[in-house]
Amino acid sequence: MDPAALPRRMEVKLADPRPFGFGELLDGAFTIYRRNFGNLFVAALLPQLPALLLWLVLPMLVGSLGGDLAAGGLALLMVPYTIVAGAFIWGAITRGAMAGYEGSRPSTGEIYHSAVEDFPRVLGAALIAGVLIAIGSFLFLVPGLILATMFFAVVPVAVVEGRGVGDCLKRSSALSRGGRWRILGVIIVTMIITYLPMIALTMVAGAAAGFALPSTDPQAALQSGMWLHALEQAAQLVAGALTTPFLVSTMALLYLDRRARTEAPDLEAAAAELGTSALPDV
Repeated sequence: MDPAALPRRMEVKLADPRPFGFGELLDGAFTIYRRNFGNLFVAALLPQLPALLLWLVLPMLVGSLGGDLAAGGLALLMVPYTIVAGAFIWGAITRGAMAGYEGSRPSTGEIYHSAVEDFPRVLGAALIAGVLIAIGSFLFLVPGLILATMFFAVVPVAVVEGRGVGDCLKRSSALSRGGRWRILGVIIVTMIITYLPMIALTMVAGAAAGFALPSTDPQAALQSGMWLHALEQAAQLVAGALTTPFLVSTMALLYLDRRARTEAPDLEAAAAELGTSALPDV
């Protein structure tokens, strides 16, 4: 194969990290999302196809594997894959969002080609951060929220700065200092925007499946229930591929915002004096 035909690796220059207003972060993420929608959506969806197909095949296995036991067992088996796929997707979309911020429109192949190299450190940093946040949330909600704000930038740090796993956690924590309330506010608003469409699409899919698959026969009702659950899960995966690029793009811009505010405070002062400027034309 001609090496020139292979996707090129994208380099992130970050020539213009600067502070953003709250509304600018969301508007900038929407701009990146809109202008790169096709490639970012495909990049978020492709790693989820094995799980999507498995959920759609699951109802056909009900008779031979035993209904709820089959669903529970297969769902448990999918957890490791879901974690790995999720980390790869976050790294890939972060790379694509950063390229979109710089004004380019990378193809899905270019995004993936770069994400493969980023993947080990992205997976390690995201996994450790996720476990710590989960433990903090389980023990008491507040520690989980604090850790979420501290580790908001582990993936952008891994992708852009190429740091090791431990350094990604330390770097993200350092970038969050002095701005954790604001970071928490951005995370909450972004999560609401991200998950409302997912919840709505899942409810629509569930209602449609429940209406189309009624049955009074116990075995048929069991299979109908499995179809309902499978369609809801499939709808969540598709909705996640639609909304994840916006979520990741917001975190990428928030990372740039924190770099500007912590490493170049004169930029923050200038932005406050001028009332902030518009996002660069991405």
